[in-house]
Amino acid sequence: VLSGIMPMAQIPFWVEEVRSQPNEIGRSALFTCKNRSTAREDLKDKVIYSIGDGVITYRGEELRQFDQTVWMQLVHMGRTQPIESVIEFTSGAFLKEIGCPANGQYYQRLEKSLSRLTATKLSVYSNRLKTTISLSMLPYTKCSDKYDANGKKTVGRSLWQVKLPPELIRLFSGGHYSRIQWQQRLKLNNEVAQWLHGYYATHEKPHPVLLDTIKDACGLRVSGAELRR
Repeated sequence: VLSGIMPMAQIPFWVEEVRSQPNEIGRSALFTCKNRSTAREDLKDKVIYSIGDGVITYRGEELRQFDQTVWMQLVHMGRTQPIESVIEFTSGAFLKEIGCPANGQYYQRLEKSLSRLTATKLSVYSNRLKTTISLSMLPYTKCSDKYDANGKKTVGRSLWQVKLPPELIRLFSGGHYSRIQWQQRLKLNNEVAQWLHGYYATHEKPHPVLLDTIKDACGLRVSGAELRR
Protein backbone atom coordinates (compact mmCIF):
# COMPACT_ATOMS: atom_id res chain seq x y z
CA VAL A 1 0.00 0.00 0.00
CA LEU A 2 1.51 3.34 -1.06
CA SER A 3 1.22 6.63 0.85
CA GLY A 4 -1.15 5.07 3.37
CA ILE A 5 -3.90 4.66 0.76
CA MET A 6 -5.86 1.42 1.19
CA PRO A 7 -6.96 -0.34 -1.99
CA MET A 8 -10.71 -0.33 -2.57
CA ALA A 9 -12.28 -3.68 -1.70
CA GLN A 10 -13.64 -5.98 -4.38
CA ILE A 11 -15.18 -9.41 -4.40
CA PRO A 12 -13.01 -12.11 -6.05
CA PHE A 13 -12.67 -12.20 -9.81
CA TRP A 14 -13.79 -15.23 -11.85
CA VAL A 15 -13.96 -16.00 -15.56
CA GLU A 16 -16.83 -14.98 -17.83
CA GLU A 17 -18.16 -18.53 -18.23
CA VAL A 18 -19.23 -18.86 -14.59
CA ARG A 19 -21.34 -17.06 -12.01
CA SER A 20 -20.69 -17.35 -8.28
CA GLN A 21 -22.45 -17.29 -4.92
CA PRO A 22 -21.39 -17.76 -1.28
CA ASN A 23 -21.64 -21.41 -0.24
CA GLU A 24 -23.98 -20.61 2.65
CA ILE A 25 -26.53 -19.27 0.15
CA GLY A 26 -26.07 -22.15 -2.29
CA ARG A 27 -26.84 -24.64 0.47
CA SER A 28 -30.01 -22.93 1.65
CA ALA A 29 -33.65 -22.35 0.76
CA LEU A 30 -33.15 -18.60 0.35
CA PHE A 31 -34.14 -18.92 -3.32
CA THR A 32 -37.02 -21.39 -3.40
CA CYS A 33 -38.33 -23.59 -6.20
CA LYS A 34 -42.04 -22.93 -5.78
CA ASN A 35 -44.31 -22.75 -8.80
CA ARG A 36 -44.99 -19.27 -10.19
CA SER A 37 -48.72 -19.81 -9.64
CA THR A 38 -48.10 -20.05 -5.88
CA ALA A 39 -48.33 -16.71 -4.09
CA ARG A 40 -45.06 -15.49 -2.60
CA GLU A 41 -44.81 -15.31 1.16
CA ASP A 42 -43.97 -12.09 2.99
CA LEU A 43 -41.22 -13.27 5.34
CA LYS A 44 -40.38 -11.44 8.54
CA ASP A 45 -36.93 -12.38 9.84
CA LYS A 46 -37.69 -16.02 9.10
CA VAL A 47 -35.03 -18.67 9.72
CA ILE A 48 -34.26 -20.13 6.30
CA TYR A 49 -33.61 -23.85 6.03
CA SER A 50 -29.97 -24.56 5.24
CA ILE A 51 -27.78 -27.64 4.94
CA GLY A 52 -24.71 -27.64 7.17
CA ASP A 53 -23.64 -25.35 9.97
CA GLY A 54 -24.87 -21.85 10.53
CA VAL A 55 -28.10 -19.87 10.55
CA ILE A 56 -29.69 -17.72 7.84
CA THR A 57 -32.58 -15.34 8.49
CA TYR A 58 -34.42 -13.32 5.87
CA ARG A 59 -36.88 -10.43 5.80
CA GLY A 60 -38.70 -9.54 2.59
CA GLU A 61 -40.81 -11.02 -0.17
CA GLU A 62 -40.02 -14.66 -0.88
CA LEU A 63 -37.24 -15.11 -3.45
CA ARG A 64 -37.19 -17.77 -6.16
CA GLN A 65 -34.84 -19.13 -8.79
CA PHE A 66 -35.40 -16.28 -11.26
CA ASP A 67 -34.37 -13.86 -8.50
CA GLN A 68 -31.25 -15.95 -7.92
CA THR A 69 -30.39 -15.75 -11.61
CA VAL A 70 -30.79 -11.97 -11.52
CA TRP A 71 -28.77 -11.62 -8.31
CA MET A 72 -25.89 -13.80 -9.53
CA GLN A 73 -25.69 -11.79 -12.76
CA LEU A 74 -25.51 -8.54 -10.78
CA VAL A 75 -22.74 -9.96 -8.57
CA HIS A 76 -20.94 -11.12 -11.71
CA MET A 77 -21.12 -7.64 -13.20
CA GLY A 78 -19.86 -6.11 -9.97
CA ARG A 79 -16.79 -8.33 -9.62
CA THR A 80 -14.65 -6.14 -11.89
CA GLN A 81 -14.89 -2.96 -9.82
CA PRO A 82 -14.85 -1.74 -6.20
CA ILE A 83 -17.81 -3.18 -4.30
CA GLU A 84 -19.62 0.14 -3.76
CA SER A 85 -19.35 1.28 -7.38
CA VAL A 86 -22.45 1.82 -9.50
CA ILE A 87 -23.34 -0.99 -11.90
CA GLU A 88 -25.16 0.23 -15.02
CA PHE A 89 -27.18 -1.73 -17.56
CA THR A 90 -30.26 -1.54 -19.76
CA SER A 91 -33.14 -3.97 -19.26
CA GLY A 92 -32.75 -5.44 -22.73
CA ALA A 93 -29.02 -6.08 -22.39
CA PHE A 94 -29.46 -7.61 -18.94
CA LEU A 95 -32.20 -9.99 -20.07
CA LYS A 96 -29.93 -11.20 -22.87
CA GLU A 97 -27.23 -12.04 -20.31
CA ILE A 98 -29.64 -14.19 -18.29
CA GLY A 99 -31.02 -16.00 -21.33
CA CYS A 100 -34.46 -14.35 -21.41
CA PRO A 101 -36.35 -12.79 -24.32
CA ALA A 102 -36.42 -9.01 -24.38
CA ASN A 103 -40.18 -8.48 -24.29
CA GLY A 104 -42.76 -6.80 -22.10
CA GLN A 105 -43.36 -9.84 -19.89
CA TYR A 106 -39.71 -10.20 -19.01
CA TYR A 107 -39.13 -6.46 -18.61
CA GLN A 108 -41.78 -6.60 -15.88
CA ARG A 109 -40.32 -9.76 -14.33
CA LEU A 110 -36.89 -8.14 -14.16
CA GLU A 111 -38.25 -4.92 -12.65
CA LYS A 112 -40.19 -6.84 -10.00
CA SER A 113 -37.17 -8.99 -9.18
CA LEU A 114 -34.94 -5.95 -8.70
CA SER A 115 -37.60 -4.43 -6.46
CA ARG A 116 -37.77 -7.62 -4.36
CA LEU A 117 -34.01 -7.80 -3.97
CA THR A 118 -33.90 -4.18 -2.82
CA ALA A 119 -36.51 -4.61 -0.07
CA THR A 120 -34.60 -7.30 1.82
CA LYS A 121 -32.64 -7.96 4.98
CA LEU A 122 -30.44 -11.04 4.94
CA SER A 123 -28.44 -12.25 7.93
CA VAL A 124 -25.89 -15.06 7.64
CA TYR A 125 -23.98 -16.82 10.41
CA SER A 126 -21.66 -19.79 9.98
CA ASN A 127 -18.74 -21.31 11.81
CA ARG A 128 -16.24 -20.01 9.27
CA LEU A 129 -17.60 -16.42 9.54
CA LYS A 130 -17.68 -16.56 13.36
CA THR A 131 -20.08 -13.61 13.33
CA THR A 132 -23.41 -12.60 11.80
CA ILE A 133 -23.24 -10.70 8.51
CA SER A 134 -26.38 -8.63 7.81
CA LEU A 135 -27.11 -6.86 4.55
CA SER A 136 -29.66 -5.70 2.02
CA MET A 137 -29.15 -7.87 -1.04
CA LEU A 138 -29.41 -4.81 -3.28
CA PRO A 139 -29.09 -1.63 -1.22
CA TYR A 140 -29.46 0.83 -4.10
CA THR A 141 -31.43 0.83 -7.35
CA LYS A 142 -32.33 3.62 -9.75
CA CYS A 143 -34.08 3.44 -13.10
CA SER A 144 -33.95 6.24 -15.68
CA ASP A 145 -36.60 5.73 -18.35
CA LYS A 146 -35.72 6.74 -21.90
CA TYR A 147 -38.10 8.19 -24.49
CA ASP A 148 -38.02 8.55 -28.26
CA ALA A 149 -38.51 11.76 -30.28
CA ASN A 150 -42.29 11.38 -29.97
CA GLY A 151 -42.19 11.19 -26.20
CA LYS A 152 -42.92 7.46 -26.13
CA LYS A 153 -41.11 5.35 -23.57
CA THR A 154 -38.54 3.11 -25.27
CA VAL A 155 -39.19 -0.30 -23.76
CA GLY A 156 -36.01 -2.16 -22.83
CA ARG A 157 -33.79 0.91 -23.11
CA SER A 158 -34.33 2.10 -19.54
CA LEU A 159 -30.99 2.62 -17.81
CA TRP A 160 -30.62 0.89 -14.44
CA GLN A 161 -28.08 1.80 -11.79
CA VAL A 162 -27.56 -0.53 -8.84
CA LYS A 163 -25.05 -1.07 -6.04
CA LEU A 164 -24.06 -4.24 -4.23
CA PRO A 165 -23.71 -4.39 -0.43
CA PRO A 166 -20.12 -4.04 0.85
CA GLU A 167 -20.81 -6.90 3.28
CA LEU A 168 -20.55 -9.29 0.32
CA ILE A 169 -16.78 -9.03 0.71
CA ARG A 170 -17.03 -11.10 3.91
CA LEU A 171 -19.38 -13.69 2.42
CA PHE A 172 -17.02 -14.28 -0.51
CA SER A 173 -13.90 -14.33 1.67
CA GLY A 174 -11.57 -17.27 2.08
CA GLY A 175 -12.62 -18.95 -1.15
CA HIS A 176 -15.92 -20.09 0.41
CA TYR A 177 -17.95 -19.55 -2.72
CA SER A 178 -19.01 -21.76 -5.61
CA ARG A 179 -18.57 -21.26 -9.34
CA ILE A 180 -21.60 -22.19 -11.40
CA GLN A 181 -21.36 -23.00 -15.09
CA TRP A 182 -23.66 -20.31 -16.44
CA GLN A 183 -24.76 -21.77 -19.76
CA GLN A 184 -25.57 -25.07 -18.05
CA ARG A 185 -27.82 -23.26 -15.57
CA LEU A 186 -29.56 -21.24 -18.27
CA LYS A 187 -30.43 -24.42 -20.16
CA LEU A 188 -32.21 -25.90 -17.12
CA ASN A 189 -35.93 -25.08 -17.36
CA ASN A 190 -36.83 -26.74 -14.05
CA GLU A 191 -36.33 -24.78 -10.84
CA VAL A 192 -35.47 -27.84 -8.76
CA ALA A 193 -32.82 -28.74 -11.33
CA GLN A 194 -31.44 -25.19 -11.08
CA TRP A 195 -31.28 -25.40 -7.30
CA LEU A 196 -29.54 -28.80 -7.41
CA HIS A 197 -27.08 -27.48 -10.01
CA GLY A 198 -26.15 -24.65 -7.67
CA TYR A 199 -26.07 -26.83 -4.56
CA TYR A 200 -23.73 -29.46 -5.96
CA ALA A 201 -21.43 -26.70 -7.20
CA THR A 202 -20.75 -25.92 -3.51
CA HIS A 203 -19.07 -29.31 -3.02
CA GLU A 204 -15.72 -30.37 -4.40
CA LYS A 205 -16.73 -33.99 -3.76
CA PRO A 206 -20.56 -34.27 -3.79
CA HIS A 207 -22.15 -36.74 -1.39
CA PRO A 208 -25.63 -38.32 -1.27
CA VAL A 209 -28.46 -36.18 0.16
CA LEU A 210 -31.84 -37.38 1.41
CA LEU A 211 -34.80 -36.38 -0.76
CA ASP A 212 -36.54 -34.87 2.27
CA THR A 213 -33.46 -32.71 2.84
CA ILE A 214 -33.55 -31.54 -0.78
CA LYS A 215 -37.27 -30.81 -0.46
CA ASP A 216 -36.70 -28.59 2.58
CA ALA A 217 -33.67 -26.87 1.02
CA CYS A 218 -35.70 -26.14 -2.13
CA GLY A 219 -38.50 -24.63 -0.07
CA LEU A 220 -40.99 -27.14 -1.46
CA ARG A 221 -44.15 -28.30 0.29
CA VAL A 222 -44.09 -31.87 -0.98
CA SER A 223 -42.82 -35.12 0.49
CA GLY A 224 -39.62 -36.78 -0.56
CA ALA A 225 -41.72 -39.51 -2.23
CA GLU A 226 -43.57 -36.93 -4.33
CA LEU A 227 -40.29 -35.29 -5.28
CA ARG A 228 -38.94 -38.69 -6.35
CA ARG A 229 -41.84 -39.07 -8.79
